[in-house]
Amino acid sequence: MLSENKLHVAFSKDNESLTEVFNKKLEKMQKDGSMLQLMLEHDFLLRLNLHNNDMSN
Repeated sequence: MLSENKLHVAFSKDNESLTEVFNKKLEKMQKDGSMLQLMLEHDFLLRLNLHNNDMSN
């Protein structure tokens, strides 16, 4: 069975400041490497690679 897990985040249209703060923090995490560190700590990259290999078969 094929499955795909994606993360979706939603904010109220009335709270643009929360969206802005979230996006800035996400960008900071990508730049400083903390996003990659979290992905490595939780084996996300391994699972992503396994998932992509399953999809290609």
